[in-house]
Amino acid sequence: MSLPFVLPATDVFFGSQKRVLAHYVELFQRQIDNVPAATDYYSRNWLIPTGENNKFLAQGGFIRSRPEAVAPGAINYLLTNKQNEVKAAIAVGITGFTYDLQNYADDLLPTGKFGTMLTAAQNVDPRFWVVPMFDMAVGFSQDQIVKVMTTYATGWPSIARWCDGRILFSAFNASQPPPFWSGIIERLNAANINVAFIPVLLGNPGTTGPLSPISLGLGGWGTARPDVAAAGPANYMHPILAQQFRPSSSVFWEAGNSATLRNSWLTAINGGSQLVQLVTWNDFSEASQFQPYTDSSLTPNIGSWAYDLTAYYATWFATGKQPAITKDVLYPVYRKMKSTDPHPNQPKPCVIQPGQPTETFNIECLSFLVTQGTVLINGAATVAQAGITSVVTPTAPGTPKFALQRNGSNVFSFNGPVAIGPNLQGTTDLSYYGCGFSA
Repeated sequence: MSLPFVLPATDVFFGSQKRVLAHYVELFQRQIDNVPAATDYYSRNWLIPTGENNKFLAQGGFIRSRPEAVAPGAINYLLTNKQNEVKAAIAVGITGFTYDLQNYADDLLPTGKFGTMLTAAQNVDPRFWVVPMFDMAVGFSQDQIVKVMTTYATGWPSIARWCDGRILFSAFNASQPPPFWSGIIERLNAANINVAFIPVLLGNPGTTGPLSPISLGLGGWGTARPDVAAAGPANYMHPILAQQFRPSSSVFWEAGNSATLRNSWLTAINGGSQLVQLVTWNDFSEASQFQPYTDSSLTPNIGSWAYDLTAYYATWFATGKQPAITKDVLYPVYRKMKSTDPHPNQPKPCVIQPGQPTETFNIECLSFLVTQGTVLINGAATVAQAGITSVVTPTAPGTPKFALQRNGSNVFSFNGPVAIGPNLQGTTDLSYYGCGFSA
């Protein structure tokens, strides 16, 4: 991780009235079967067209990116991995996970996946919030939600609590009518379990709606488009998106390199959001992950750009002050191919979501500079001012070359993390890749 500023102490983030949360999807834990990454479930089944008995053969496989490799570990590897994920989140200013609950029976078990995350957070730092977020696509009933909340109401330091002591809970796509949710809140309060509800609605629900009277505030899920991300209004729990590419659905949104991420953050910061939710920490089925990632090559340090940038913007959000840039850092952000490239191992083409802006195919170099400099992408020079500058040039085949120059000499130079075309895998990967480079 290469940062252009001095990261504040962890206490600064946990002491802030504003929280940076990340949406956690259990399906995509860092390790699934505790074997070497080259032969694990990701590699055997999800990253290849023929995986899971050809389930996603037409789409070229279920996913294109995955967590960075983890060596096989001890019998408690699931707990160890979750602890490491909590540590990685805290390292960039994330102070909690909104944990997507989908399996009622397992969710009730203190030793189940949700319980293990609560234990992991407690072991690392009990101040790290774990917010139960009921995924309503699963169809949780009132009784089930009450039972889960009752199970973890006491004895779990990491269950998220608001500043007044109320236990936080949320729901993804909380489209049920208000009486459904008010009934849950009333039953919990009657059992001396005081709760605060933050429903998450698809898109950008604004700041008011039918659920407002019974909610701490509304959360949105957002859309991975730069124009939408910039438009606002800011939600109480505002969505921060980097990209959206869903291989299994053969669809993507045009995120404009890092523009959607930057615009999302600025809307939340300038709009006065109380919380933000990174959409997502690890949903590889939508390529929306902020967690550092790789592809089928398992090459490290090719997908940390959104993770690294989180540190800067999370600091800005939590402190209310834009961090001073103390070190020159360049972040290349670009795709390896475009949607119309040949895909012989993927019968079904991947298309842009209907109604979206036109696909772009550019190389971006996002510069954080102490003083003015010249940024070069494949030899094309652009003067970048002190501060943050997005330099964009049309994509060209090969491994792009980047440099920062001052007074006609290189301050530093480097090759991009991934090559652009030809499509050696024969499947479409519209993920944005990138990481930070400095002297």
